[in-house]
Formats: sequence, structure tokens, C-alpha cells
Amino acid sequence: MADACGRAVRRGVPAIVATTVVTALGTGVYVGYQFVTTSDRFAIDQIEVRGTDHLTPDAVRAGLPIATGENLITADLDAAKLALRDEAWIATADVRRQLPSTLIVEIKEHAPALLVGFGDHNYLADAKGHPFKRATASERSDLPLVGGLARDDYRRDPEGTAHRVTAALEVLRQWHTSDRLPIRELRYDVHGGISLIARDPAITIELGAPNKDMTPRLRTFDAVWNELSTDERARTRTIHLDTRLDHITVSFKD
Repeated sequence: MADACGRAVRRGVPAIVATTVVTALGTGVYVGYQFVTTSDRFAIDQIEVRGTDHLTPDAVRAGLPIATGENLITADLDAAKLALRDEAWIATADVRRQLPSTLIVEIKEHAPALLVGFGDHNYLADAKGHPFKRATASERSDLPLVGGLARDDYRRDPEGTAHRVTAALEVLRQWHTSDRLPIRELRYDVHGGISLIARDPAITIELGAPNKDMTPRLRTFDAVWNELSTDERARTRTIHLDTRLDHITVSFKD
């Protein structure tokens, strides 16, 4: 009987030890979790915002569902990222912890390349032709405008409409490869042709449907413009270039 009891005790010792160890570890983990989630040492005392240009750091902080004084460990970073996406200027956002008490918010803003006109409203658009924010009066002063587009077309085919926007932007880039008139607007007509509206003097240059190489049409414009006198330039209203470049019309103001 003594031997049997001894064998039972020996078999039970590992289980007892294991149970004791697991209990101790569990207790330690619980105590540790309670400490880091309640200790003032891990309270957020700084929210560092990086990458702002149009936005202010304070504006970014105001849009976060996290504030100073809250626990850094329990802060919901995914919720913070989702909240930042609601800000029109923000293209991408990353939120991370820096122990013991700093929250790092790193954003990348949209870079406005031009304005896109839909109806009565103009929108800031990026270089890929996608509008991301309705433009305010102060934001639409120095950017070229692409008009003649329909909001419903963008809703049905955003990529197709964006392609038309970038095609207009490429026309403008080629226009500025030489010292030509400053352009304030590029406008599509119902046939897909594009017109450039100069800033000063306010002349409309009708170029037809845009393509990758507008050089022949732009050189034709240069030749026509150089033939006009100073008085004729001041009275010019429209210059129409046929895409075959065999018919050019210059309209003058009365």
C-alpha cells in the first residue's frame, strides 16, 4: 500500500507543478495586463502628427477617436485609421504606438493637380484625375480647371472620366512646353473636342479631340499667333484648328 501511495504521489507531482506554474503565469499575465492598461505611465501625453500640409496637426487630432490622457495600450488604432479616412484631404494614414506614452499619426495628403468642374461646383482632383474634395474659393485660385464633364458620367464610369481629365492635363503640359498664353480653363465639348481658354487675353483655342502628341496642332497655333498683329491679338475671340490642320479659323471681336 505504501508503494502504491508513493507511485500515485510521484505521478501526481508533475501535474501539480504544471497546474501551479500555469496558475502563476496566468496570475502574472493578468496582473501585468491590469498594470499596463491602468497605469498612468501608459497614459497618452502626446499625439504626434506627421505629414500635414493643407491640414493642421490640431485638425487631424480633432478627427481622432483617441485623446490625450487615454491609455495607449487599449487605444483602438483601427478605429483611428477609419476616422482619418473621413477627412477629404487625407489619402493614406497610419497610426502606431510609441511606448510609453506617445501616439504617432502619419498621414499622406492628396496633392491637388487641377480643378474638375461638375455642374455648378468645382472639385480638387489629383494627378490621376480623381476628384477628392469640393474646392473652396481660396483653393481654386491658381489651379487650371477642366470643364464640360458631367457628374453622372463620373458616377457611372469614374476611371473613364478620370482618363479624360488626365488627357486634358497632358494637353496642358504640352502647351506649356513653349512660351504660350497662360491657360485658366480646359473645356470639353459634346463631341469630345477640347478647348483651351486663355487667362489674358481671354481667347478660346479649339484644338479638337486630345491625343498623346499635340505637337503639330500646337505648332500650327504658334504659326497663326505669330502672324497676328498686336491689334489683331487683342481683338481675337476664337482660334479654331481643324484636326487635319487644313482649315484654321480666327474669329475677332466686333
